[in-house]
Amino acid sequence: MRRHIGARSVGVLHPEQPFVEASFEGKQRGNACVFPTSQQVGYIASFLDSPATTQLVSIGCGEAWVEGLLQQRGVDVTCVDLVMDPPVAAPRHCRGAIRRITQYEIFEIERPQNTALLFCFGRRVPLEAYVEAYPDLRTVLIIGDCGGVAEPAASAMEQWPGWEVKLSISVRGRCGSTRCVAYQREVAAVVVAVAESFDENHAVMSMDEIDAL
Repeated sequence: MRRHIGARSVGVLHPEQPFVEASFEGKQRGNACVFPTSQQVGYIASFLDSPATTQLVSIGCGEAWVEGLLQQRGVDVTCVDLVMDPPVAAPRHCRGAIRRITQYEIFEIERPQNTALLFCFGRRVPLEAYVEAYPDLRTVLIIGDCGGVAEPAASAMEQWPGWEVKLSISVRGRCGSTRCVAYQREVAAVVVAVAESFDENHAVMSMDEIDAL
């Protein structure tokens, strides 16, 4: 059953989480379900190296092992996960504190048209809510298995109208079937989604706004 998602939030910080740098040797990877090789991280970082993508927002990042490795490759990553109550001083592997939201909120994303979303081995992470909330979002990456452990699964968007698979690679993890699949929304589909969003709010897009997409 899909839970109701309410307001957007920039989240709160738990700065007491100690920072432990991620490494490819994996000696400190702790509870990470995904621990890609240097080559696999390179593929993902190269895909994100585009003028149209200025930041990566990771929803449900956990301890942010993969996110920390991507930061080491120069990717601008914002890490988001649920509020811990009470706060737990578990290690984080990303630079910068993880932003914490409740299970009934979605993260407030600035410049979604220039943002790639990452769902890395999530557990009931609301993929659909984010895509609906940000109709001008064009890039989504999902790292997970296809056997029902991760939600969303890596294959979750393969049949979505207007979205295309642009990258699909195997990724080292605790599940042998772990993959990273990157999806991009066609420009025409973005225009339709944004127009429908404006219709819902009884607004009309100008031609300049449509051209800006």
